[in-house]
Amino acid sequence: MPFLQTRMPIAAQPDRPHCPRSGSPGWLGRRRRRVVQRKNLTPGPGMAQGGVVPPQPLSTPGPETRLGRLVQPADANEHGTLFGGEAMRFMDEAAAVAAIRYARGTVRTAHVDAIDFRTPVPIGVFLEAIARVVAVGRTSMAVEVVLEAEDRHTAARTVTTTGRFILVAVDGEGRPREVR
Repeated sequence: MPFLQTRMPIAAQPDRPHCPRSGSPGWLGRRRRRVVQRKNLTPGPGMAQGGVVPPQPLSTPGPETRLGRLVQPADANEHGTLFGGEAMRFMDEAAAVAAIRYARGTVRTAHVDAIDFRTPVPIGVFLEAIARVVAVGRTSMAVEVVLEAEDRHTAARTVTTTGRFILVAVDGEGRPREVR
């Protein structure tokens, strides 16, 4: 993150935006500096820049978790296809189930890496989410999710949406706990 490495005084940074209300220079820089002061982001041994250990790929991915549902009219937009937000919610639910099974405890979604919407999903199609834990860090898990649509009449299956979610295992008080 480049803004964590800058040590120039705010006034000496001419490319910083001015505050829209007061007109003072570098107002964004002061906000970023407060964030750095609140969190200790100094990398420790074995830690990446930013203080976070990225999840390491598993030699053999975790078992598949499969959730299924029928796309209803309430889930659709004016074009008669599944809302993107509904697809994301369903994928997040599948990712959570896979992470809970792997961690054997409570998890929370921390980050959504990318979601690729490949084809629209019409009303009346059976939708299946296939989730699998593919990488594990100390407290976090990376889960890849694939949404497949199955036509009720022909049984033809199509990959409609793919995504990668990062979930963190938490204890009873909501603090991160070790997965392994």
